[in-house]
Amino acid sequence: MKAIVIGAGPAGCAAAIQLKRFGLDIELIERDRVGGLVQNANLIENYLGFPNGITGERFCELIKEHINKLVIDVIFDEVTNIDFIDNKFIITLTKNTTTSDICIVATGTKPVKLPDEMIAKEANNLIYYEIANLKQQISDCKIAVLGSGDAAFDYAVSLSDRNTVTILMRGENFKAIRTLVNTCKKIKNISLEKNIQLINIIRINEKLLLNCIRNNELVNFEVDYLIVAIGREKNLPEITEEALKSDRLFLIGDVASGKNIRQASIAAGNGIEVAMKVYLANKD
Repeated sequence: MKAIVIGAGPAGCAAAIQLKRFGLDIELIERDRVGGLVQNANLIENYLGFPNGITGERFCELIKEHINKLVIDVIFDEVTNIDFIDNKFIITLTKNTTTSDICIVATGTKPVKLPDEMIAKEANNLIYYEIANLKQQISDCKIAVLGSGDAAFDYAVSLSDRNTVTILMRGENFKAIRTLVNTCKKIKNISLEKNIQLINIIRINEKLLLNCIRNNELVNFEVDYLIVAIGREKNLPEITEEALKSDRLFLIGDVASGKNIRQASIAAGNGIEVAMKVYLANKD
């Protein structure tokens, strides 16, 4: 019995680890890096067993160590299509095609992006939607973070060690949890700007000019980088109707959870739960 797990975040890795323990033949496919979205987290404070919290970066390192210890190979490629033909899943990747008896999809979420017409073309390379590839590379920069939720405030904390950060909120009210808001308020390198509506973004030399409106008045912010954290949406490959009908296709983690129920611990638990269901349904 062969199982393919697509996505190496907490849900996908937990499922792969559990299936490996059950003795199934496993392929784990990941388009980017092991750990998924959690690699952006400044500090994970609510994962059982880490009373002092753990950084997203360290958490991902531990996931990789666990995967490697069980000799689970990770195929780094992107799945573009999942089909179900002759009682087998046909998984199409950008580089090749593979098959499996079980298919577990844990592809997580992708960021909601700003409209193209809002951004001058030459400004795009200074705009980021996640910070894992950025936070260790920059210092002494002025950064704007657009958003009012947990991700925006967490990104601000991560970037504030070596940079000056301004959080731009569209409204008055915080969507982030109180702990994150209070943490940001205590950091001198972080400032808050409320009631900001972003109109457009242009590039002037090596900087971005964010043209905005606040209370019907024009206001602008000149920054080195803009981080956009205005929401996320499910990130699924194309899945045919035949594949969706199969009782051996499973969606887990953030692609299966509700909009506001996205936690690493919930995703990992969901991955283990589905792996156990797979094993119990096929152990005979």
